[in-house]
Amino acid sequence: MPEHSDNDDVLVELTKDHDEMRELFAVLRGGVQGEQREETVRQLTVEVIRHAVAEEAQLYPLLRKVFPNGDEVADHEIEEHSEVEVLLKKLEKLDPSDAEYEPTLTQVMNDLEHHATDEETNVFPSLRAKLPESELKELGDKVRTTKKVAPTHPHPAAPDTPPWNKLAGPMAGLVDRARDAFSSHKS
Repeated sequence: MPEHSDNDDVLVELTKDHDEMRELFAVLRGGVQGEQREETVRQLTVEVIRHAVAEEAQLYPLLRKVFPNGDEVADHEIEEHSEVEVLLKKLEKLDPSDAEYEPTLTQVMNDLEHHATDEETNVFPSLRAKLPESELKELGDKVRTTKKVAPTHPHPAAPDTPPWNKLAGPMAGLVDRARDAFSSHKS
């Protein structure tokens, strides 16, 4: 997995998240089965949710301010996150033996790859050209902090649109971490 650094600017941080996600795709596409496959899907879900919450809380408000069409860009990115979250919620409810499981997982991976490639090709270079490195590094710190308190599971009743999604996120994150800690102690 790509090594994250506390000195990474926001664009390096988020690109490393994309690279981690792609490495998990490779594991899943490589034919891993059984519990290891389920654990990889759980890990992918956790990373995607944390990443999406960080982007929505820190990156997209900035896009709204610095891009002439910032509202349109941010709304498009949030819509893509919402579509993936719906698929992740569906996947979480399916048993791996269900006929819909693999096609849903494939759709999640395809949608995430499209989203990451679009950001890396269109959004990130434009943002790098518009902001000084110091501001990008400060935003990297904010993204890392946000990922630490972000939820680890898609929440069926959680709002998908700002500002409610940002307000619900930290509380859901606390609940998730408590649930995760309890689950790991049971095993």
